[in-house]
Amino acid sequence: MAPRVLIHSPRSPDEWKNKMESNQIKSNRIESERNKTISSSSLRQRERVEEGFQNSATDLNAKV
Repeated sequence: MAPRVLIHSPRSPDEWKNKMESNQIKSNRIESERNKTISSSSLRQRERVEEGFQNSATDLNAKV
């Protein structure tokens, strides 16, 4: 016997509209957080690369 699946369907067009808007807001928030994470991650990566260049330049100066 197949399991029963309960699907809540909003009763009025207003409820449906509110649900869709709520989902869109959640989706936008998630996307915003993802973009912040990506930008802070690439910023940290860039800082590490610059730090690496500075360290290698310091090493070269020390050897001279």
